Amino acid sequence: IYLFNSTAAWIYDGRIDFYLDTVNKAKDFWGSSLLDKHPDVIKSGKTKINLRCMDISRLLKLYSKNDFIILKMDIEGAEFDIILHLLQTKVLDLIDYMAIEYHKDLNPYKLSIDLFNSILQL
Repeated sequence: IYLFNSTAAWIYDGRIDFYLDTVNKAKDFWGSSLLDKHPDVIKSGKTKINLRCMDISRLLKLYSKNDFIILKMDIEGAEFDIILHLLQTKVLDLIDYMAIEYHKDLNPYKLSIDLFNSILQL
């Protein structure tokens, strides 16, 4: 298990704006997101910080098909961009198990969960 504190999983290495949820104290500010369109981010006045981000594909390429890889994502709408990146970089097949909270309302394409799942089967 590797921990990358104050680092966002993303589609490139570098820096990125991360929008803070400052209104959901009871839920531990669960609406923080890379997306400025997230409802809790909007309610919070689009308060942002700039974080290091890491190309998740680059990280996964350090492993092989022989390794057992579990990927869990609850990234408040950014999951579609990451999945497309994993497909484009041909590392999706390295992952043995994925658990994704899919935020259809935050996806710019408004894909149904069935269509999203079919993309994962490519």
